Amino acid sequence: MRILLTNDDGIQAPGIRILAERLGKIHEVFVSAPRVQMSSCSHRVTYFRHDLDVQEEEVPGAVQAWSVDGTPADCVYAACYGLLETRPDLVISGINQGQNISMDAHYSGTVAAAREGLIIGIPSMAVSLASNRYGDFGPSAEITERLLEKYLQDPCCAEYLLNVNVPAVPADQIAGLRITHFEMPYGYDHDMVRLDEDSGHFVLHTVSGRLRTENAQADPDGDLTAVRNNYVSLTPLGLDQVMHDHEDRLREKNVFAAERRYAE
Repeated sequence: MRILLTNDDGIQAPGIRILAERLGKIHEVFVSAPRVQMSSCSHRVTYFRHDLDVQEEEVPGAVQAWSVDGTPADCVYAACYGLLETRPDLVISGINQGQNISMDAHYSGTVAAAREGLIIGIPSMAVSLASNRYGDFGPSAEITERLLEKYLQDPCCAEYLLNVNVPAVPADQIAGLRITHFEMPYGYDHDMVRLDEDSGHFVLHTVSGRLRTENAQADPDGDLTAVRNNYVSLTPLGLDQVMHDHEDRLREKNVFAAERRYAE
């Protein structure tokens, strides 16, 4: 099959290159990835503001590869609407260095690239290795290869992207696969924005923090719990962000009835 690979770590990142080399032995692989590190840029796009500079690259395992001076979403858009003669059967974003679990997925350029594929109408996967330091991408690449055909065999695969998080352990320690959902609440403790006395400006000194889980209860079907127990987390994510329960509640209870000026 024809597979488009992208990421947010940049075209030189080891995760995407290991995946290209593995999948390229069986499939027709193309790579369109950011020229530089673009982590945590979410679904930002720049293609409608300025022309994207695209350069051909050599990536082992890929039929063709391009580095794009843009975001991960830009890369998918550029490939599907310009670089490729035929649209791919599948978009895979990754393998990302670092987890994209629960709230992380909202910030993730990796997940956004897969979402862009889904918007275009192509089944898409986002694959992440749940560690910022663990460097063995082999198990993640093997799992991705095993999952992609099962994913495409699902007649509903074009309705959701598959967000895959692989625990950072050797292959023989991976306990299995779990279908999961976002695990809430949890978040990060960040350093506060502080006033720099010398300049008088407010300065954000760090954008990283310690994972905060003290108020979170272990959820057997949660993505965080799955990865912590050495399971591969598989979370189906869609494009519809509407909270339909609240939509129905607001309509039925007429919560905003006091705004007579805008009443129907």
